[in-house]
Amino acid sequence: MAYRIYPFPDGEPISDLYTVSVEGNEIPCYTARVSAIPFNRPWPGMERSLDQTEMAAFVTLQSDTAVALAIKPSHAFTQAIVRPQSANICPRISGDLIHLTVGPGQYSLELDGRHCNLQIFIDPPSPYIRNEDTLYFGPGIHDIDHLMLHSGQTVYVDAGAVVYARTIRAYDAENIRIIGNGILDFSRYQRTVEDVFVEEDSGSVSFIRCKNIHVDGVILRDATWWTMTAINCTDICYNNVKVI
Repeated sequence: MAYRIYPFPDGEPISDLYTVSVEGNEIPCYTARVSAIPFNRPWPGMERSLDQTEMAAFVTLQSDTAVALAIKPSHAFTQAIVRPQSANICPRISGDLIHLTVGPGQYSLELDGRHCNLQIFIDPPSPYIRNEDTLYFGPGIHDIDHLMLHSGQTVYVDAGAVVYARTIRAYDAENIRIIGNGILDFSRYQRTVEDVFVEEDSGSVSFIRCKNIHVDGVILRDATWWTMTAINCTDICYNNVKVI
């Protein structure tokens, strides 16, 4: 295997901030609303206002080896940096194109600073297995409300799936998995200034008094409060989880 471009769901907005291709094949960019300034939310009990946010973008694909990316930003720039800088990835700029060679991992391409960056998520191959009690979300857009998980259950968000949810929770449960290379999105939850922070009820994905939890591969976008919380839990594994 060299690389795999995931399907892009119909109806999902495509970011116009960047055009990205891998080995000459174009990859659509997802949108992501992010904070425009580092610290901006009054505490407790108030969400940031939209005028304190901006749009960023991300791409996601699978590869077991390094791949060559060609990236064309929609805006002019003078400097390009890839983080983490410990990865020692040096962008090569040719006209209005940025060329990178990156292997499996998570990276951030920043042009002239930290604003409107491009997140690059390259997943290693993962042979996800469904068990008998699997809630499967295939490629496409899915709308759910509050999802309460029980012992032994697997949530499989496949590559190319975007699941719009309010919350995902488990109480006093064990042997739960949330796996796959798709996206869990919480942006459609209507925040209000009256929302009150309650420790056990305010994470977008929350595990309360649970045991043996495995979360692998998923992207979590635009959480309402904390993205993923575990309170009074034991034996938890997070692997290749991306949070925007």
